[in-house]
Amino acid sequence: MRPETFNTLQRYLTHGVQPGGAMVALLSDELFETVARSDTGRLSELADIVRFVYNEFPLRAWGSRQKVDAWIAAGGEVGIGDLERGIL
Repeated sequence: MRPETFNTLQRYLTHGVQPGGAMVALLSDELFETVARSDTGRLSELADIVRFVYNEFPLRAWGSRQKVDAWIAAGGEVGIGDLERGIL
């Protein structure tokens, strides 16, 4: 996986930073949209990205557009942790 792709996924996971359209589609489990929006480099690493998200991300962070929007709104792991600790 390209470093910029990994960094994009890490920012999304940790802080809920919205990624670009192709990555939002991938996280939302929208295959056709993912392929249509991906550049050639991302298409070649698509299987690696999917495996990484599947194995490393919590289920509440991917799988539908609603989950992705909620993850972004919460501020990722940091924001959710703060909510659970009653800080926000």
